Amino acid sequence: MWFNRNAVRQGKVRQTAAMILQKARLLLDEFQLANFQPSKSVMHDRGQWTNPSPQWYKVNVDGAVFESQQASGVGVIIRDHGGMVAAALSKKVLCPLGPLEVEAKALEEAVDFAWDVGIRDAHFECDSKMIVDAVLDVSCPQASIYNTITGIGQKVQAFRSFQFSHVKRTGNQLAHILAQHAKNIDNYVTWIEENPAFVKSALTQDVLLLSSS
Repeated sequence: MWFNRNAVRQGKVRQTAAMILQKARLLLDEFQLANFQPSKSVMHDRGQWTNPSPQWYKVNVDGAVFESQQASGVGVIIRDHGGMVAAALSKKVLCPLGPLEVEAKALEEAVDFAWDVGIRDAHFECDSKMIVDAVLDVSCPQASIYNTITGIGQKVQAFRSFQFSHVKRTGNQLAHILAQHAKNIDNYVTWIEENPAFVKSALTQDVLLLSSS
């Protein structure tokens, strides 16, 4: 705004508020790109869920196989650095995937979901060490998940910053419950931050319901 004001004083064309805002956003994006480079890190054998760093959101993900339905389930829960739920997803995939394939598919769905709800600094965490190692290029992915892992690697490049890590099942319980919950739905169910109290209430009800079933 100050630069535009000085330019007008020098007889140059006045920019509209929309033009100034757009330029400011571009400058901010350039600054963040230069100062927050995408990173890949892995932490194995973590037994409990831990809060992400400020600015980041942790995206926990899990998959489930429903052999009797010839289908699979995906569970995703996104929390901020204070541990508050920002969004959650429970989705049924109408495809008979194996255990490793469904974990890869679940991570792919988590990346898409995080992007769709506006997350740009994402720490993805799952309890499949093989998937984490594959996406971090620590090991070569099996042929059955190669295309999915490659697709994940391409999609996360759009994020401002991203990480992947492995966590034990005990630290991934909510994502596990959401994946199991997909068995009871036809397509998918999401909870979004618009009403945090509702999201917390809905998840609590699901935990109680699935724990008793």
